[in-house]
Amino acid sequence: LSTAVSPSTPTSIRIGTRSSKLALTQTLKFQSALHDSGRSKDGYTRILQTEITHIDTTGDQTGPSVMQHQPLALSGVDFIGALDEAVLNGSVDVAVHSLKDIPPACRWNKLNENDSANVTIGAYLGPRATPLDVLITKDDSIDSIQTLPHGARVGSASIRRQAQLKADRSDLNVINIRGNVDARLKALENGDIDALILAMAGVKRLGIIDDVKSVKHDPPYFYNPIPIETML
Repeated sequence: LSTAVSPSTPTSIRIGTRSSKLALTQTLKFQSALHDSGRSKDGYTRILQTEITHIDTTGDQTGPSVMQHQPLALSGVDFIGALDEAVLNGSVDVAVHSLKDIPPACRWNKLNENDSANVTIGAYLGPRATPLDVLITKDDSIDSIQTLPHGARVGSASIRRQAQLKADRSDLNVINIRGNVDARLKALENGDIDALILAMAGVKRLGIIDDVKSVKHDPPYFYNPIPIETML
């Protein structure tokens, strides 16, 4: 990231983000990158000021963990609309979120087919983390999808993950579960599901990799990741 900043005039950039722990963790990484780019030549005086604004999207307003009938891609859940609106109405200067949060039908918001995009991607934050998924269970004897018991309940609201699960193990009971990472892990702990599939990048960014009892890296050929996985 590069920013043209006058050393005599502090500049404040308002950053919009969802309120979840993972979203805030990722936004703090972006904020740190901005601060590094906005330091004076001596490398110590910060001349770029930032502030973070928490914005609840419609996808965040239905409770911390929800069992639903459809995968997220089919249910119309919106995790970025309110962020876009905040940028458009001037409440914030930029918004930070996972690239995969943008619904395919909304990349990007347009008034009609002839209009240019109202918002655009200003930057990507690197380096990119591993795009692979992990299988999480409470049973240490389960070391892969193949060793899950017949009819096991596997939590995921991703239509991509569900398709691969059903193709490989048609006997599994795939549960549409959404919510932040902590809420989904709690559902596993409470016995609502037997296993959970999460993005490894999110687990690592939250710093909870050592707190999760059983994390398995299934072969990459099983979990074909979305092309934009982990990109901010």
